[in-house]
Amino acid sequence: MLCLDQFKMQMVSQSCLMGFNRNRGMEIHLRLRTDDWAGLRPYASIVDVLCHELAHNVHDDHDDDFKALKS
Repeated sequence: MLCLDQFKMQMVSQSCLMGFNRNRGMEIHLRLRTDDWAGLRPYASIVDVLCHELAHNVHDDHDDDFKALKS
């Protein structure tokens, strides 16, 4: 899986994937549980990931337009 780390892409484990957007919003998946399955992720981080995935409805790539929309 690919994960963004300060806008630099690198190969990491699937646990880094916090959400994904399939077909410009037809499906948006979010990882709600912590990696150890002991609880739920903080609400603020889930909302941030949701906003990130919703921005992909407008811009596919993580370019300047995407960053401007998300900020």
